[in-house]
Amino acid sequence: MNAKLRILLVMLPALMLATSAGAQNLDAEFATPDSFKEQPTAGIWTNVTVVVTGDWEYAGVAVEWVGGGEALRVTRPDGAARNMDSDQILKVLDAKGHDITSQVAAGRRRGDQPALTGRDSGHTVAMSDSGRVTTPTLAGPPPPPVFRFALDAGIGYATHAGTWFAGLDDGRNYQLGLRVTTENDVFVRVLYRNQNLGQQTEEVYIDGLGTVNFTADFSLREYQFLLGKIGRMVEKESLRSFGYLEFGLSVMDHRAVTTDLGGSTTSITKAGLVLQGGVMFVVDRHVAVDLSVGATWKSSLLGDDGGGLLMGAHAGLALLF
Repeated sequence: MNAKLRILLVMLPALMLATSAGAQNLDAEFATPDSFKEQPTAGIWTNVTVVVTGDWEYAGVAVEWVGGGEALRVTRPDGAARNMDSDQILKVLDAKGHDITSQVAAGRRRGDQPALTGRDSGHTVAMSDSGRVTTPTLAGPPPPPVFRFALDAGIGYATHAGTWFAGLDDGRNYQLGLRVTTENDVFVRVLYRNQNLGQQTEEVYIDGLGTVNFTADFSLREYQFLLGKIGRMVEKESLRSFGYLEFGLSVMDHRAVTTDLGGSTTSITKAGLVLQGGVMFVVDRHVAVDLSVGATWKSSLLGDDGGGLLMGAHAGLALLF
């Protein structure tokens, strides 16, 4: 056998082992992270959740940089898309909830634009073309509020406890309200609510007439002055929703209206504390379904007529402007 051929045959197993090891090292070096396995097209991240300033969430969307990295396009499953400035983005999560913000930021094509906002620091991190962090700058302005002002109307049902409501019935109510935004997620609200407390008949002795049965309709009129805060906005396909919490004061006008002997109206006015919260489902740009629960508490310290608690649930419509 030729001497050179014999040497090659001896070296062949060693060359095969070295080639195999080198391939394994390359595979390890260029292994695809789990967060990129759902990325069918280069530069597009699918089935992610985008959290923007104001704590709005866009779930199940696809994102990609457009305009050379000037904006991040967020596309919903139904094809609707929106371009967002990079300083609006707080973070991007993959389908498993892993934070892939830095990976998306590194996918930009321009290095002279601020990149994604740090959620905890409140600052924007500028990215170079290589994805390396440079000097941080302040984040841009937050997005506009969910509404400037909102008109709402609804109906509800309430139950009660305490001596101030003793002997009265649970009942329906209706309400009208106005909310005005003071900051991006803070608002003030003025609310009028009329609560039906049923009808009662009592015997009263009157000189010259003897015992007379009086029938009275009882109600509670509330004038509420509230401070509220909007929670995180969540967007899933065509439905957006956000929660809110309100607290404040209520001026309570407790009324009894009789129709006997010509009729008369008597009332007692007290102050109370209000705590309520709910969820708005935005079904149109200017229309939302408002579902809420709440309670009004009248302290027994305010007068000698005892205290009381009124608890109810409400459903209504809100017009957003």
